[in-house]
Amino acid sequence: MSFDHTSDGDVLISYSGSLVPPDGDLPTSWHSFRDTADGVVQGWMERMPQVSEQRKPMTEQCWWVLGTNLVRFVDRDGATCRSIVPAKLGYVGLWQWDAYFIAIGVAHGDFDAALEQLRNAVKFQADTGQLPDVLFPGGVLANSSDLPEADRLKLEADGSPTVGGGTVPLTKPPLLAWTIEQILGKRSDVARQKVVEEFADVVADSQEWWFSYSDIRANGLPEYLHPYSSGLDDSPIFDHEVPVATADLAAYLGVQDAILSQWFSAIPKRSAAFAARSQRTHQKLLDLWDEDLGMFRYGHGARIPQHRTIVSLLGVFDGRLPDSVVTSVLSDIHDPGRFATDYPLPTVALDDDGYRANIMWRGPTWINTTFLIADGLARQGYPEEARTLRTAILDNIEKAGGPVEYLNPSTGIRCEHAVRSFSWSAALYVDCAVREFSESVEASRGGEHYDEARHVLVEKITKTS
Repeated sequence: MSFDHTSDGDVLISYSGSLVPPDGDLPTSWHSFRDTADGVVQGWMERMPQVSEQRKPMTEQCWWVLGTNLVRFVDRDGATCRSIVPAKLGYVGLWQWDAYFIAIGVAHGDFDAALEQLRNAVKFQADTGQLPDVLFPGGVLANSSDLPEADRLKLEADGSPTVGGGTVPLTKPPLLAWTIEQILGKRSDVARQKVVEEFADVVADSQEWWFSYSDIRANGLPEYLHPYSSGLDDSPIFDHEVPVATADLAAYLGVQDAILSQWFSAIPKRSAAFAARSQRTHQKLLDLWDEDLGMFRYGHGARIPQHRTIVSLLGVFDGRLPDSVVTSVLSDIHDPGRFATDYPLPTVALDDDGYRANIMWRGPTWINTTFLIADGLARQGYPEEARTLRTAILDNIEKAGGPVEYLNPSTGIRCEHAVRSFSWSAALYVDCAVREFSESVEASRGGEHYDEARHVLVEKITKTS
């Protein structure tokens, strides 16, 4: 990039280099850059969805963050990729499950941009069905041999059981079908069918990958082959054994198969196969329940230390648990000695010896996991519990001063190494604020709030039961 000053006070800009988008759609002077930038910002902010006056200031900040984190880069095929990156500091690329959460919030104001994030996430799906962990300028992160040196050194320093092992695939939790149902909520039947047709085979192939390549014990319960594939990179559940079977993965897979069963309803044999596997996975999830501990276990070894973490709570994402199990999970959520902090939900229980208030997934509150638990509780038939957690998400982001990556569950303050202006926190704040506003409008009209996205998803899962 070079600059030349003009006599009228402008600055001419010229570009070169491999990262310049091939379409050449770039400003050629400071004045044109300023005018273009002002127009882009104004156009983006005009798309912000309506929320209550109370939530409007933070929604504006979060919507602005989503817009400013929209970047373009050249992908592995040499095409220009428009992606809302997690953050411009340390996260310039498209992380698979980040794209899902980001799409949920963005869809309220720019449905096409939301779909674009999902299309980017699946563009480089492997022939095996595996979806890559990360899409970055010029390449993808799809297995452990692709990890940057800094990540390998950190895993070694942490004493991760992955160190010294062979190369394993890297992906992220199977939440694509659920995400699509979230963003399709109030779309027309025609629009819904078009999107489902576009993604159905992609999701089905990804689902088959999990059961073909991650079910290493051939017992019908896929496992995380690497901590990074869970999204919960340094959670203490990975301190002792990897691969590891977990409640969250079983719940995600069961829900995704239930949705696929409905998506393929026109092909009865295939639909029935998805429904049957969803039920089998649901039973595998129940097999992980430990009545004595009052939590979902992880792993297969009886001697593996069992940390009480957000992973156990995420079992409710299944949406079909017995009341007794949900009651135990809610007991943990309401226990001030475990998960009932001032700024919930912490990722490790306060009374667990693995709890660290400010270290990534070893204690801090993350917005996405709280959101997933709220969604599961809503489908379980606990709308007030879900609403309480969504309100906590709103309050947590406001306390932190903006959409931070993660925060201290006792103080509500951004943790030292947490990134500011984090996209999925911004997107999920927007979604929760829109839901809250919608509910208040319905209440003012004397009607009962109808959550269409939740209703459709509950209906799909119920039909498989």
